[in-house]
Amino acid sequence: MQYRPIAAIAAALLLTFAVSAAEKTISPEEAIALYDAGRYTEARAMLEALDADGRTTGPLLYRLAFALGRTGDAGPGKAMESRALKVLEEEFAAGGGLEVAFYLSNAYRNRNAPDRSVEVAQEATRRLESGDWNEPGTALGKFRIGKLYADQNRDNQAAAWYSKALTGFEAQPGRFPSYENWVRRYLYQSASNRGDWKTAGEMLQANLEGGRGTRDDFDSLAILLSRSGQWDEAAEAWRKVEQVDPSQANRPRYCRQLTIRARELGSLPVESLDGEPIAGLDKGRMEVILKELADRAVEIQIEATAGNIANRDEAQAELNRIKGVFVAVALEYAYQGHPIRETAFQGGYAPMIFHGSRWNLQGA
Repeated sequence: MQYRPIAAIAAALLLTFAVSAAEKTISPEEAIALYDAGRYTEARAMLEALDADGRTTGPLLYRLAFALGRTGDAGPGKAMESRALKVLEEEFAAGGGLEVAFYLSNAYRNRNAPDRSVEVAQEATRRLESGDWNEPGTALGKFRIGKLYADQNRDNQAAAWYSKALTGFEAQPGRFPSYENWVRRYLYQSASNRGDWKTAGEMLQANLEGGRGTRDDFDSLAILLSRSGQWDEAAEAWRKVEQVDPSQANRPRYCRQLTIRARELGSLPVESLDGEPIAGLDKGRMEVILKELADRAVEIQIEATAGNIANRDEAQAELNRIKGVFVAVALEYAYQGHPIRETAFQGGYAPMIFHGSRWNLQGA
């Protein structure tokens, strides 16, 4: 039996689809709907049929270039991208609207011409802000405005428009999956940059539903949940990181236990016992703090076991303070990507991470 190469089969399928599509009148709206849904093979066939009939515009040619690339024809895709760029330039110069500006800005970025992209984006948002263009009523239109602001690095405006777009996308589940994911990724990064861990976690978690994402994605989610004090959720997220790759389970296992210790406390301090902000401490300083705190906790326990503690309530209160800073610094150490398991093992305080009883005063 002879087997046809996969590329030949794919080409035959595309040809078959194009022929069957040509037997009926193809509307650009049908092709766009398939494209927006991420069904690039079907969208490509329709867009090629429209192009053969001379019924394409700059935005349609851009979509066709993208679809060609996504269906394995990078060379033709690049050629089509050049053709689309020329048509888009002509359309924008002739007063083309939001859709033309959006795709032209993207096309310039694809051609490594960010300055030209910024020029187009600035002109587009100027037209919007001046009232020359009405505010778009669709989620996709709002997304395009957000992207044009993002192309200018105007992050506050981009985030505001992307948030409006996301509300619209979520009301139409499954219709714009790529755009929806793009928005969440942007809002996740924006929230992370300003320290809004809760919002960042919500955006990333939504994008990871159904098991999508890499181990690093799930690790980032666990960090965000932990940073925002969602201890139960963070502990479960660390467990999932363990399960994604059991061969690299040491880090998430230690982080999960630290999260459980944090849950026992309820909240964590933001400063060391010396008044240093914990966030952003350098690696060496954190290692010194962790060792000093662990050693002091051991001293208190030895004194308690020997019966040398005059006021047990005060001693337990000191242990609690030490525990809070210890856990907060150890988590910061892990957040920054340092080897928490190795450091804890070498420092002799791994049991203090894994056993909450180590922080309860011993002795009678």
